Amino acid sequence: MPMLITALAYWGIGMPVGYWLAFRAGYGAPGMWIGLAAGLTAAAALLLARFLRASRVTTA
Repeated sequence: MPMLITALAYWGIGMPVGYWLAFRAGYGAPGMWIGLAAGLTAAAALLLARFLRASRVTTA
């Protein structure tokens, strides 16, 4: 599951954002780096959410 989350974040969020910023918005290489940072941020948030959900302790 973590591999799917990171693949979604990098390729589903980071690359499209980077492409749009680099080529459509005219930022060039810095736009691609911003997209990479967006993908890493999304991966961190999604993996943290999964970790918190998986490590939740239930008491009966």
